[in-house]
Amino acid sequence: MDALHFQVLVDGGCGLCTRCVTWLRRLDRHQMLRFVDITTEWDAIAAEHPGLDREACTAAMHVIDPDGRITTGFDGFRTIAWVLTTLAPLAPFLHVPGVPFIGRRVYRYVAAHRTTTCTVPPRR
Repeated sequence: MDALHFQVLVDGGCGLCTRCVTWLRRLDRHQMLRFVDITTEWDAIAAEHPGLDREACTAAMHVIDPDGRITTGFDGFRTIAWVLTTLAPLAPFLHVPGVPFIGRRVYRYVAAHRTTTCTVPPRR
């Protein structure tokens, strides 16, 4: 992995996920993020990060920082918020007491229901 990039592991078969990737790419002016589709690149991901579980990666976005630290779900989004200059002003608010609790619950709810409620087709 490039020492300056954050890997963002996403479900490329999910329309909601691919739309979020499109949105994040637009905000990533300095190209700090490298998006990796777990549906097509799992073998390479598993070789580079043997401790990762495919089912866990399917259930929630994983963000791997240049030092190899992994954050998932809402916490992964907080990591991304600190990295992207366009989201950095929002990042401190994501740490206000109560916000992580609510953010994690909302993220888990959406992630758990995206396969049954996601009607957004993937962009190809």
